[in-house]
Amino acid sequence: DTGKRRDGQEGVNCSFFRNEGQVRRSSDLILEADILAWDKWPGQRLYTYVSPTKIRRFNDRHRRNRPPGWCFYQAGWTFVKVSPGGLHILEVLP
Repeated sequence: DTGKRRDGQEGVNCSFFRNEGQVRRSSDLILEADILAWDKWPGQRLYTYVSPTKIRRFNDRHRRNRPPGWCFYQAGWTFVKVSPGGLHILEVLP
């Protein structure tokens, strides 16, 4: 959706993402989705919420210290803040 929400976030809420395949990197899929979103809503801020407790975490030592939503960071998204409910808000600007 677009516009301003009651929680103060403005732009296009990218409300779900899940890579169920093993062939393509999640960050590549997010980059493609960004392009599609900007085709539909030119110039809009894209944002999403990441739940640190609901994402799949890897146990190997190289990935343990990565922040929740790592694939979004790899696609150029940045951290905004933690919501009152504990969700990480990430954004990307055109």
